[in-house]
Amino acid sequence: MRRRRAALEDLFTARRLAALWALCPQTSDPATAAGWLDPVWEAAGIEGVVIKDPCSRYRRGERGWLKLRTRMTTEGITGAVTGTVHSPTSLLLGRFDPAGQLKLIARSTPLSRPAAAELGPVLRPAGQEPPTPVTSRVHR
Repeated sequence: MRRRRAALEDLFTARRLAALWALCPQTSDPATAAGWLDPVWEAAGIEGVVIKDPCSRYRRGERGWLKLRTRMTTEGITGAVTGTVHSPTSLLLGRFDPAGQLKLIARSTPLSRPAAAELGPVLRPAGQEPPTPVTSRVHR
């Protein structure tokens, strides 16, 4: 694995690869990797880190590596659902912009059956009025 990484680094250096090409950072230091999970990195396109044995190889269709995603918490409004109101499969979350328009900011992960069963009875179809600002915590 170390030889493959060194060869990849040499290729990037020799070809002077830049924009559109990115050599992902690598570390064996847990504190450094934890720093990469800061939500600030999400703005740079880093959605998390992959944890793997440095001697392992990618094997299509197998789950031998672990991916940890960054998490960001913010206030949001459940503006819509996928699936049906009575049996939602995910939530579409929004926030009001400065002009007062509700803007989509995220989609939840797929809801578990128990979560969908709990939410279904309390959700109501949208009417003509704008949504009531009932907030929920959003983890992205």
